Amino acid sequence: MTNKSTNLAKRSQPITNRQNYLVDKVVLLVGNDMTVMQSIIIQLAQKGADVALICRKLPRETLRYLRESVESVGRRLLVIEESERNSTSAEWLIQTVISHLGRLDIFIDLSAFKRKLSTVESEKEQTKEWFPSNWSLMQAALQEIVHT
Repeated sequence: MTNKSTNLAKRSQPITNRQNYLVDKVVLLVGNDMTVMQSIIIQLAQKGADVALICRKLPRETLRYLRESVESVGRRLLVIEESERNSTSAEWLIQTVISHLGRLDIFIDLSAFKRKLSTVESEKEQTKEWFPSNWSLMQAALQEIVHT
């Protein structure tokens, strides 16, 4: 027979079998604060997830450290850095993740501001986004997650 104190004791015990509850999940992260992103990427990999990261150009040392950290726990890391192309579609980004990592399960947007790439055209400076708005990227990611 269980009572209130027995149920409370069960809830306060740690759930050890959920330690790696992200095993074989693919997480797409968007953001540029690498202090925060590094920690999250490593924690996701330790929980069993493969990680795709969309960000600005990373220093080689940071990229090497992230790749080694993720691969040391048997997971994969896909980094999609700021492109030299004028624009990239949300669908292309999502399909790139799927083609490299096989699927997409979780989308996390940690960007605090719009990412812009400045270009000079016809002696007039214009600002073009290097990839779609967060809204269109989120829509494309959610469509893929729903259909898998």
